[in-house]
Amino acid sequence: MLPANESSALSKWYAISLHSNFENLVTEILSRTFSGEVFYPSYFVKSKRRGKEHLVRKPLFQGYIFVKSRLSYEEKKIILGTRGVVGIVKFKGKPAPIPDETIESLKILGKHEDKIAPHPYLKDGMKVKVISGPFAGATGIIIGEEKKKTKLIVSVDLLHRSVAVKIDPFSVELLL
Repeated sequence: MLPANESSALSKWYAISLHSNFENLVTEILSRTFSGEVFYPSYFVKSKRRGKEHLVRKPLFQGYIFVKSRLSYEEKKIILGTRGVVGIVKFKGKPAPIPDETIESLKILGKHEDKIAPHPYLKDGMKVKVISGPFAGATGIIIGEEKKKTKLIVSVDLLHRSVAVKIDPFSVELLL
């Protein structure tokens, strides 16, 4: 058995895939049974029930939580044996570690749960529809950000011509 400080130095962050709506339960169970760190990034949204407004905690990444682990046999057994856990997120068949900086950034943002919310993952080439603002209803392709604005490209394939407009990335939704 390694001393705690050596063990933690060898530990990496991993995403744990969960059944839908099991984030709270799995976080609670692993916090009690797992020796590593458990991280459940969340945010609050206002919800009306029976005419009253309530703050409801929602997962920032629905269906996932994060654990810091060496992924020893014992640790994997605890994680995978927890009710609601589907598995450890893998890449090319191996558990895929998440950079410490990514988790630290999420923790910094998480200190302001009332000011954050999930946003669709957008990258160049994705087809989107503008849902708010003066260009609402237009569809096009996303091109990289420039001064905190995203370029929306609308192409007329028949003419092999395109037009571009800068838009707020929060005013679009991803088209599948």
